Amino acid sequence: MLSTVYKVAGDANNGVISADIFFPDLPPFTTQPESVAFVAAYKKAYGVDPDKSAALGAAAVQVWAQAVEQTKSLDRKIVAEAIRGKPVKGTVFGDVQFLPNGQMQPRYVVFEVVDGKNTKLKALQ
Repeated sequence: MLSTVYKVAGDANNGVISADIFFPDLPPFTTQPESVAFVAAYKKAYGVDPDKSAALGAAAVQVWAQAVEQTKSLDRKIVAEAIRGKPVKGTVFGDVQFLPNGQMQPRYVVFEVVDGKNTKLKALQ
């Protein structure tokens, strides 16, 4: 959850259970070198942790750069075909898989808000 949501809702956030795709301060992101480096660089540049929109932007650039390097082309159709239906290693989200339509297959992290902070859940009851 964004820190602004915490500020607005205050204690009403506690106990909320939800899912999202990126948390700079929760596993698995805290153990992925690409994510750790991205969070540190973003925080140095902007003074705050990145949100999922920033992470999606960073991952898009990482994926594009890998596809360009692999294909040695800047042609958008060639680059797009290089990722469709294929895995891409080493992004802010870790290793990701793309569907045949070019959409990244998301992996959700289930969390609960405890004392105004995200806490990753091991399993929902």
